[in-house]
Amino acid sequence: MVTSTNLAFTFIEQSQSQKEVTANAALTTIDALLNTGAIDKDLATPPGSPATGDLYIVAASPTGAWSGKANNIAYYNQVWKFVVPKEGMRLWVRDEDKIYVWNGSAWGLIAITEFVVGRIDTVANKDYTLVVDMPYEAVITETTTQSVSGTCTATFKINTTAMGGTVNSVSSTKQSRTQSSANAAAIGDKIVMTVSSNSSCLDLAYRVAYTRSL
Repeated sequence: MVTSTNLAFTFIEQSQSQKEVTANAALTTIDALLNTGAIDKDLATPPGSPATGDLYIVAASPTGAWSGKANNIAYYNQVWKFVVPKEGMRLWVRDEDKIYVWNGSAWGLIAITEFVVGRIDTVANKDYTLVVDMPYEAVITETTTQSVSGTCTATFKINTTAMGGTVNSVSSTKQSRTQSSANAAAIGDKIVMTVSSNSSCLDLAYRVAYTRSL
């Protein structure tokens, strides 16, 4: 049998009987992949009462009818059927409201990196609210500071909790710090920079880098 390159659809032969069986199998797969996305990507055991067209990304170490199909796309049509993902394939995961892409070895979130930037001319020892009420969930990844002259210490916080990682020692040399824990911001959180140990710190420039999923 001759099959298509990517989804391995069986082509209809000229003299084939019951051509509708082959055509309908292909249409069913297309319908499953182009529906409203995967229901979940963290299940290793098939759900007990699936509906026709239900689609999942199979989690690691699957069992039962999904055994041996980790990372495959499973959809239900009388029985469980599977699609092996190709690199670049994307699926909306409904229980998370996020988009995942297959990179050839794992399903990863599609995310973008954005920045909050600004400058404070004459710096005081106090809290500076950089972002009021985050409009979406984000993970703060890096903070960068630099002054024209003088020194101070900048501690970056989400609301009142300092992010993990070394605080920024502000000077005329640009300092970038990785924020690796306590750095997940929820919708409505505030991003705050607390300045202390100020020795005539002037023109403090800051940049806060964060990633958010689409």
